[in-house]
Amino acid sequence: MSEEHAATASDKPLAWFDIHEAGALKKKWTIFLFRDFFELESADGKVHEIDRADLPEKVQKIDSWLLPRGLMVTLNKKKVVFQFAPDAYSAVSAWIGPPTHEHLKFTLKQRLRWVAPIGILFVLSALPIGDREWEPISLALGLGLVLTARLAKLWPHRNFFLVDSLWFLSLAANSVWLLTQEWSWWQLSLLGLQLACARSGWHEFRRFAPEKMGTENDDQRDEEGRY
Repeated sequence: MSEEHAATASDKPLAWFDIHEAGALKKKWTIFLFRDFFELESADGKVHEIDRADLPEKVQKIDSWLLPRGLMVTLNKKKVVFQFAPDAYSAVSAWIGPPTHEHLKFTLKQRLRWVAPIGILFVLSALPIGDREWEPISLALGLGLVLTARLAKLWPHRNFFLVDSLWFLSLAANSVWLLTQEWSWWQLSLLGLQLACARSGWHEFRRFAPEKMGTENDDQRDEEGRY
């Protein structure tokens, strides 16, 4: 435990649980929950501390059919996914609390960081350069995605996840039409990727629904934890 936390934390953690890395049962860890931070201790004694104020940037809950009860944590710039028993996941989820506006801003930033370049590629591919013809639909899709990324940075809102999801659905619809014209395994793979991106955008849109969001006090508590 750092000197800063040692001076403010109680001697005993609020709770602790044995966990392991996803897909690696032998890589055992223990998570210790304190009031304003948690510790991850590996089997060989390495300890990592995560402040509550750093949760939006360093911790992401994952609970899907592919990986139930997971937690992705950034440790020394490396993302590590941990898997929990049901009771441990419920306790850690309760400790983390509902998503806040800070979580929303960071999640939008992370998602649109890779989405915006896709929009730029669409714009460039739509321009009549060389022997290529003008493609107004691709241009509109590309400009729409770039504009979405820009507006989301200025005015963070959950609706941008919905716009992003609809954008990928429009691509998926075009892929379905192309498959009806000519079968292609590559196009089918692309369709699967487009549907996965659309689904993830819809998931984030639902995750940040007003009734699931934390209060302003939760944001203030996170900000206070930075100082």
